[in-house]
Amino acid sequence: MTEITAADGLCNGLYLSITGAVDMAAWEELGWDTAAFDGYQVGYAMILEDPLAVEDWQMTCFGADADGEGYFCTGVFGSATEGDYSIHGAAYWVLTEEEKAAMAAMEEEEGEYAEGDEVVEEEYAEYYAEEEYYDPEAKAAEALEWLMSGLPMADENMAVYDPASLCEPVFDEYYGEYGTECNVPETATFTGSWFQPKEADSYEGNFRMSGGMTGWAICVDGANATDSTEDPTMFTFEGAAHLTAGAAILAVASLI
Repeated sequence: MTEITAADGLCNGLYLSITGAVDMAAWEELGWDTAAFDGYQVGYAMILEDPLAVEDWQMTCFGADADGEGYFCTGVFGSATEGDYSIHGAAYWVLTEEEKAAMAAMEEEEGEYAEGDEVVEEEYAEYYAEEEYYDPEAKAAEALEWLMSGLPMADENMAVYDPASLCEPVFDEYYGEYGTECNVPETATFTGSWFQPKEADSYEGNFRMSGGMTGWAICVDGANATDSTEDPTMFTFEGAAHLTAGAAILAVASLI
């Protein structure tokens, strides 16, 4: 079981697993269309380390270095009521050409500056200030635009979630108040799973992770989603390199 937690520099705990050779017949009996899948399933548990604020959202994003087209995020969104969530789940974000170019440029420049170079940090701070990157309303709009561009892991990916992905509180007329069905679980744990696509040379809107791949993870918080300066946590996927029963574990082989 992959454990990427606050101890590794993330604000929330993320636990990932890959199961090979899932019995698809059982899913077909439940009415699912399994034609696009071969039994390779991803499962996760996301544990919030801090309380979920009203109308805020917390996410953990991760990806495989072998996937040059995008990355996944799991997230939980607070409702207008304190202590309640409105939606949670996982989605895949496709990198734009501009984002790919920016990432390539960052990798090129990585070795040019010493860590903690104050002069460079000051130059970046001045640039961001001039461009008004710290305008709260602009940042919130930018974050929302990014959020809406994600491709949800939903029915077409045979995704299931616990508790319910979309929660609509039910008003109890007898007691004159809403029920507790949308409360954040006592364990602050949200789980989900989806099926990975069949093995192919390229993928669209989803990606097949497997053992041996290196990956990264980073914490994303609300309106600061597009302004994170945290270094990603690096790890290696192990297990489930092939579609075999029992190849169910992803493990962190190295953390930087």
